[in-house]
Amino acid sequence: METSYQRCLRMAVALEDLVAQEAAALESRDYTEVSILQDRAAPLVDFLAQNASTHCGDIALRNRIAAVQQLRARSSALLASEMARTRAELHESQHAQRQVAKVAPAYARSASIRAKLCAVG
Repeated sequence: METSYQRCLRMAVALEDLVAQEAAALESRDYTEVSILQDRAAPLVDFLAQNASTHCGDIALRNRIAAVQQLRARSSALLASEMARTRAELHESQHAQRQVAKVAPAYARSASIRAKLCAVG
């Protein structure tokens, strides 16, 4: 039978693996995989958060969990910077679309005039 400590250790090892996979997915910009991995990690995080203080008291295990937290913090920072970059690109694209919308009527009129002149001539 598995002890509480062994269960916590097994959950921590599984979480380490998922967090490492998540970091690799972020590096390769595979955001769909990141989302899947985060969903898979959520129950492990919940378990460790609820049981770490009472059943997972070993200092070595706590250090492993702290290392996972640090890697997650780096991944979160990378994801946040990527989201900021994407937002900036979206803002630039929207600005360009507004600029085109402002000048498009002038080009549309001259194109229709040219078409009329060509049809007459």
